[in-house]
Amino acid sequence: MCIEKGPLLKNCISYNNGFKSILKNHEQSLIKNFKELEIYERTQYFLSNINKKIELEGEKRLKKFEDLLFNKFKYKPHKFQKGFLEKTVIGLAELLVGKKEWLQIGPELMKQRGWSESNISSR
Repeated sequence: MCIEKGPLLKNCISYNNGFKSILKNHEQSLIKNFKELEIYERTQYFLSNINKKIELEGEKRLKKFEDLLFNKFKYKPHKFQKGFLEKTVIGLAELLVGKKEWLQIGPELMKQRGWSESNISSR
């Protein structure tokens, strides 16, 4: 019961205790939710970047080299020349991409392009 009467019920023991416990539980719930949300946002950030294709510098170099060989000359290469240039790209792929990046993306590049391990130079 309340000791004093009034519109604010300042000294109402039963209401104050109930309100304090509700407030404390709500505060703990909010803190828990914020922590979970923070972890969720961080996780979503990393997962969303995994789904996006992040192009590495070595992969860019390889694509520029291929573009230069196949598209930037005045005349387009013929069948024999295309075969030679493709073998050149395969042979130099590891060097163009770089050793560290090749370990990350090399197997995937080989799979995408249909290259075999015997085609790639091992240096």
